[in-house]
Amino acid sequence: MLGGGDYFLLSILPLYGFVFMTAHIFACIWFYVASISKEDKNWLRNFDYADDDLFDRYMASLYYTYTTLTTTGYGDIVPVT
Repeated sequence: MLGGGDYFLLSILPLYGFVFMTAHIFACIWFYVASISKEDKNWLRNFDYADDDLFDRYMASLYYTYTTLTTTGYGDIVPVT
C-alpha cells in the first residue's frame, strides 16, 4: 500500500525523466557541435577535453547542460566559439 509520501515520489518521477532526457539531448547536441567544429577555439579544446575519453566529454556536456537548465551559473565550463 502506498502512503502519501510514496505517491508524491512516484508522481514526480516523470518530471525527473523529462528533465534528464532534455538534458541528455541538449548535451549530445552541445558535444556534437563542438566535435564537428573546424575552429581551434571551442570548449573541447579550450578546457582540454579533446583527448579525454567519451564518457568524460559526455559528463562535461551534461554538466554544462544542467547548469544552463537550472541557471546555477557557469563556473568552470563556458561557451567558447
